Amino acid sequence: MVLNLRRILLFLRRLFYCYKTEKVGPKPLDKSKTNLEKVKIMKPLEKFKKLDEFFDKWIVKDRQWNAIVIHHSATKDGQTFDSQSIRDYHIKVQGWQEIGYHLLIEKIQDEWYYVLGRPLTMSGAHAGTKSSVLYNKIGIGICLVGNYDKETPNQETLAMLKNVVKKLMDFYNIIRDNVIGHWEVFIRLGLAKTKEEAWAKYKTCPGKMFDLNNFRGEL
Repeated sequence: MVLNLRRILLFLRRLFYCYKTEKVGPKPLDKSKTNLEKVKIMKPLEKFKKLDEFFDKWIVKDRQWNAIVIHHSATKDGQTFDSQSIRDYHIKVQGWQEIGYHLLIEKIQDEWYYVLGRPLTMSGAHAGTKSSVLYNKIGIGICLVGNYDKETPNQETLAMLKNVVKKLMDFYNIIRDNVIGHWEVFIRLGLAKTKEEAWAKYKTCPGKMFDLNNFRGEL
């Protein structure tokens, strides 16, 4: 009798445990804490004043890129290494493995820099949509730190961008028409028909005051 009672109690205990586990489930992983620790141990982003200081070691030969997608941060350049803050946001908040862009251009304490982002061995995380990650896979993402919805890019920014884009075009045989702004991705994927529709529904990036046609014409 005592043995049977023990078996019944053991059965009820197991049943309660299974019900509790199924209903509540395992304790979720605290991604914010995990990603915060990850940021702490990662090396700071590298920055360079001149293109020839990093281009040869940055480029990869065993992966083909077919497009270049230009972005802006849509924030005012604080001249305080904003690229690092963008990286922290992408990792800690978005939960990404690394900053989404492959390269950034920004002004830090009155000096202009190229800032190396996600390695070119990795697909980007800068031009995906709910239905497609095509331009993450084929497009090198370059971000200009600044808000070009409110002001035009200055000549220094454009000159640095032009120099690196031309070298990438030469190395990967990227045609000029495949140097595009982020908002143009939505048109190419058939999600918008016009610039105005893309701006209204999706993104204005790299900014309403960035003249993409004029920029492409100088490449």
